[in-house]
Amino acid sequence: MAQWARKTQIGKETTAGTAVSATTVWRGPASGLEDVREPVFVNEQVGIAIPSLRAYTPQIGGAWSQEATEATFEQLPYILQAGIKKVASPTNDAGSGASGKIWTFDVGLTSANTIQTYTIETGDNQQAEEMEYSFVTDFTLSGERGQAVMMSSNWQGRQVKDTTFTNSLTVPTVSEMMAGNAALFIDDSGGTIGSTAKTATLLSWQLNVTTGWRAKYVLDKNQLYFDYHYFDPATFAGEFSATYEYNAVGVAERGKWRDNKPRLIRLNVEGPALTTGGTGYQKKTLRIDMATAYTKFDPISDDDGNTVVTVTGRVGYSAGDTLGLKLIVVNELSALP
Repeated sequence: MAQWARKTQIGKETTAGTAVSATTVWRGPASGLEDVREPVFVNEQVGIAIPSLRAYTPQIGGAWSQEATEATFEQLPYILQAGIKKVASPTNDAGSGASGKIWTFDVGLTSANTIQTYTIETGDNQQAEEMEYSFVTDFTLSGERGQAVMMSSNWQGRQVKDTTFTNSLTVPTVSEMMAGNAALFIDDSGGTIGSTAKTATLLSWQLNVTTGWRAKYVLDKNQLYFDYHYFDPATFAGEFSATYEYNAVGVAERGKWRDNKPRLIRLNVEGPALTTGGTGYQKKTLRIDMATAYTKFDPISDDDGNTVVTVTGRVGYSAGDTLGLKLIVVNELSALP
């Protein structure tokens, strides 16, 4: 009934598909769950001049479109856990008393990862709904000048049904990622990623990932929802796009595109200082490492009186570097709530 009462809550499933109570509140717009069942209307002629309303439902499912919201070091890992890799616990940063917790999500190269599934609750003070066996099918991260880094994602789940909200959950404390606190590194294939900083170059960026995780429906389980999830490498896709200042870096990268040279790109976004810095990280951090081959360089254009160029690249496996896509989030959480 009331917009102010809308919320989304999520809980980590122990067994994929077995619904659990929520354990945390999702901070961002409270998009509702979508029941994606599609009734089939029977084509029949029974001496009536208008179509029949006889119908049946052969398959059910659910979806959640998580609207774009400010990316945070504490909640981005939920998307990555459900779309890239399940990380049981983070690595402690080295150094005496270091408080940084390093969450590493790398796409599997020689075998499929395991992902974490969730139960999602949405609704308001009129009615709550839940969807079990929820995982991420695609997500987007982006950075624009004068804004926070933004995140959005699409989730698939088994079914949508009425429920009651898990009560008395604490809204978590989060720290936003500022797009202006980014650093760009670009290195040649065969080099060391993160070695060569490119400054005064990056004006905007976006990473789109189709995770490759799909649902499988079967006929021999006496159920209309999907039975299990699996990784389909043919549907995995990563695309990195950016706008570069058309300086020496932009010109050099255009030459690499023309020569079909893979690029090793690191995007580092730092946040607030950690309580106790370690040897690896002094601040909360998002690090994106990717092997990229440029697919397109747009014609040069104008931006506030400067010449810029917009580029698009395919994210994939670079054999000479044993690298595909890896995202690291550093926060101070020993476990996700």
